Amino acid sequence: MHHPWRRLFRERQLMKPNWYFELDMPEGGRDEFSPAPAMRNRLLGILHAFFSQNPHNYAVALPKERNRLRVFASSRDDLDKLVAYLTPNRWIRDYVRLSYPVSVETLSVKKWQSYCRYRIPTDKSDRKTGEEKGLLRQRRMKEARDKGMEFFIVHSKSTGQSYSFFINRIDGLPSGEECLPNSYGFSTTDKPFYLPEPS
Repeated sequence: MHHPWRRLFRERQLMKPNWYFELDMPEGGRDEFSPAPAMRNRLLGILHAFFSQNPHNYAVALPKERNRLRVFASSRDDLDKLVAYLTPNRWIRDYVRLSYPVSVETLSVKKWQSYCRYRIPTDKSDRKTGEEKGLLRQRRMKEARDKGMEFFIVHSKSTGQSYSFFINRIDGLPSGEECLPNSYGFSTTDKPFYLPEPS
């Protein structure tokens, strides 16, 4: 049986991280209730709405600066389309500064990283019973904390509920293959990809 992503590769050309630009927000603290993380959560939600309409075309990296997101695309035109979507948004105009697009070919890249969603099961999804119930969730929560994984709190329009997810940074090398970002722009465990970290 063929994986769905293999069929997508055959049907169309998927993205490669050839261009990027950065989105900066006001400085803030490092916990989820301080200005910068809360604003970054909102910004990711806005990007998610556009990414869902343009699947697999955009990838997101998390620079060390907690008030910044970096968005990659195959072409300058793809970034221009995203900018055209963002700029009419009043909240974006008031609180987010968009940098000038940069070609990855011009960079001195010090390393490559995958930003992979790290799934932590909910109590409802845990099928274990008795003493084993909740152990997997506890182990994964501990690993996320020990590794200092960043996380987002996002709001689902379809369910009306908010939920959080963690991002695991994994060092690696570019595979040369096309990327298959999810609807938030991140890598997945079954199809990881690596983005350049500018020096």
